[in-house]
Amino acid sequence: MTADIKIEITGITNAIKNYTAFRKELQDMSEPLTLSVQKYLNVVHTNFTDNGATFGQIWPPLKDSTITIKRQLRKEGKSIGVEKPLLRTGALRKSFGYTLKNKTTAYLFNAMSYAMIHQTSGASTYKGRATVIPKRVLAAVDTARVEMVARVFTDWTTRLINKHIK
Repeated sequence: MTADIKIEITGITNAIKNYTAFRKELQDMSEPLTLSVQKYLNVVHTNFTDNGATFGQIWPPLKDSTITIKRQLRKEGKSIGVEKPLLRTGALRKSFGYTLKNKTTAYLFNAMSYAMIHQTSGASTYKGRATVIPKRVLAAVDTARVEMVARVFTDWTTRLINKHIK
């Protein structure tokens, strides 16, 4: 008595085709990068609204001398804020932006030359007088933001997997 056993594997061609298409789509991360940066910019704007609390580093209040200067500037129409730190014309907040360098790299930036001195603290001059700018964190990479970006990429990857599983 003989028995014939036949094993036939089907679908491997489709599996390879779907895997190849999936790999190709993974190489263009423009969509999750753009969404991640846009979400991050919203967080940065919230940080301005809540005076640094978003990143857990409340901004120190303005000195009385700074408030006096800002009151005068407001009378002259050169300031929209008086007692709130980092609000004079709104330019610093509006100068955050991003660029996609390529399909796998995005940069978040602030175009104002004085942004970094506020981020880190440092010496400066105002009308010929030396002053120290206190540290007021504008943006930071913390656990909540890493998790936010990870969710964006996880959702994107899951969508791609589901698209290519047939």
